Parts: sequence; structure tokens; C-alpha cells
Amino acid sequence: MGGDALGLPDVSTPTFLDPPPGVRRVDLHLSHGPVAALRALPTAGGAELAPAVLVHGFTGSKEDFIALLQSLAQVGREVVAIDLPGTYESPGPETLTAPPDVQLPDYRLSSLGAVVAEVVREVGQGAPVHVVGHSFGGLVVRETALAERVSLASLTLMCSGPGALEGDRATGARNLIAALSMDPSAERCGSCGTSSSTPRRGSAPTMRASTTSCADGSCRAARRASCVPPRTCWARPTGWTN
Repeated sequence: MGGDALGLPDVSTPTFLDPPPGVRRVDLHLSHGPVAALRALPTAGGAELAPAVLVHGFTGSKEDFIALLQSLAQVGREVVAIDLPGTYESPGPETLTAPPDVQLPDYRLSSLGAVVAEVVREVGQGAPVHVVGHSFGGLVVRETALAERVSLASLTLMCSGPGALEGDRATGARNLIAALSMDPSAERCGSCGTSSSTPRRGSAPTMRASTTSCADGSCRAARRASCVPPRTCWARPTGWTN
């Protein structure tokens, strides 16, 4: 079902999907199972700067960043863009069998944030890592920072809204939840009751989480908790100097 049918704007589409030189498709083997990623390394010289982990938005994938990976890597850093669990090439927890003494992730923000933290540990090998989250991915990596499980060189939120959706955007979000549910009927996509619907696992909880307000100062708390440079909490682009 296209964006027009749901009353939603069109989403951006990568202009190419073949990995450029220095970028390769890999699986990161985390404690719960594999996470698909695109990994970029400098084609000349070493990776002397702090690595970066990039996290896509709702309905996005690692390919959202494919045009950026080579350029970011060429300055001398490793760059890893991931598919969150249950997205594109990363299996969802409902398809995995938990290893002994390991809890499978779910689609809550805190759980996805823990997955990103494990990616950061693997990529950084204990050293600080730059973390970027686009849209819903920004709310995921915010949870990573708040949990204080890893050392971050910076935290960048790209187009991650600070408050609840209202008006037409809220209607569009409810339409998307209805379309992803077990019963995407025309009636549901038109009225879109939020509390009475029974969506497929990972759709409504994820979308509701994406409207969580940040007006309570918790972004500032995230910076204090993880020593994240304050210049990067909101989405104004800044240069990385390390």
C-alpha cells in the first residue's frame, strides 16, 4: 500500500543499492543472533578516528545511509549502518531461538536501544563511538545513551521530533499503524482507533513510542549520563573532529 493511499508523504528512496568501494555487507553476531549491517572502511590508510554507528528510522534500513558511508569512512574512520531487529535483512526475535541465558530483544525502545549498545561495543571494542539515529532511530539511540551501557563519542539525532504528533501527521501515523495491523481494512484505515486496535507485534508499540515527548529534559539527562557532547543532541549537523 503506497503512501498516497494512507495519506502519508512519499518516503525517500536511495538512488543506488550496490555498495560503493570500501563498503561491504556483513552480519554482526550479537548475543541474541545476527544483525545485518553495511560496514565501511577507508580505502587508503587506517581508521584512526572514532568509529560511527548509524541507525535508520521507522520502516527504513541500513541502505538509507548508503550514499554517506564512503565519504564518512574516507576521513579515516570505520562506519557501520545497521538494520534494527525485524527490519529488512535482520531477523526479528519471533524468528529466532534464544541461546541459553540470553533474552531475545523485542520492539520496545529500551530493548532496541540495548541492541544498539551491543553493536557499539562490538564496533568500538571498548572505545567511544559516534552514534547517529535518524527519525525513530534517534529515539532508539537516545535509549542507548540513557541506559549508560556504552561510551559514546557523540550522540546525533536527525529529524527526531521532540514531542507527540498532532493534526494531519497524527492521522497519518494512525493510518500507518492500521495498515500494518492484522486487519488493514478500509474502515480501520479511515477511522484508525488507536487503543482498541490489535496490531501486529512491533507496529503500534513502536509507532506510539516514536511520539514520546522529549520536553521533560530527558535529552539533557542523556547528555549528562553519558558525557555526550551537548552540541549534538538535536539535529543541527556538526562536524566530527575525532
